[in-house]
Amino acid sequence: MREFKIRASQIGKIMAYPDKDKLPQGAKTYCNEWVISQLYNRSKLIYSKYMKKGNINENESISMLSNYLNQKFSKNEKSFENDYITGTPDIFHEKIIIDIKNSWDCFTFPFLDNELKNKDYYWQLQGYMSLTGAEKGVIAYTLTDLEDDEVEKEAWKEVKNRGLEELDIEIYDEIKEHYTYSNLPNNMRIRLFHVKRDDKAISQVNNRVKLCSDYIEELKNEFAFEL
Repeated sequence: MREFKIRASQIGKIMAYPDKDKLPQGAKTYCNEWVISQLYNRSKLIYSKYMKKGNINENESISMLSNYLNQKFSKNEKSFENDYITGTPDIFHEKIIIDIKNSWDCFTFPFLDNELKNKDYYWQLQGYMSLTGAEKGVIAYTLTDLEDDEVEKEAWKEVKNRGLEELDIEIYDEIKEHYTYSNLPNNMRIRLFHVKRDDKAISQVNNRVKLCSDYIEELKNEFAFEL
């Protein structure tokens, strides 16, 4: 039987009301999907243009960050695992975890935010720090150019929105300009949010994983399946 462990990037999905010793409905839903994934040997397909941009531009974002902080960062390829969590942080440098979030455009880039608003990212960093022993974590938002193929797709969407039939150079250039940010200084394209290691939070994650495991055992007994 495969033992349940939470991926660091998914910890936020099971951590509603972290002080409670009862599994919330959102965590049960995540466990249900995990069980189905294991039984059918399928992964739930999650794809978006936002994720695609992040994957394509990840190396560029790492290079930007290296120049901005005057450090030589490289993509981490090592996966980590303990009794509760698995994960592969983007960057693990001198006991510091850095996870990169590539913003879609300037309106999703948190330039004016003073604190990390996405709590899922907080939990993700706590997971990585638990896995690696790091004491500090950073969420690094970056703002990079959209690749030409995706610019063309967005331009065609604009053509349809305007009730037109052909893509002309004016619309293409308008969309291209909207998604081009390499002409701006790095302090307008990089936003860093620092998160300290919180051993209480890590303990809460471990306890929640135990509750998830117990719930999965209940499902196994109720529906008589083996993993």
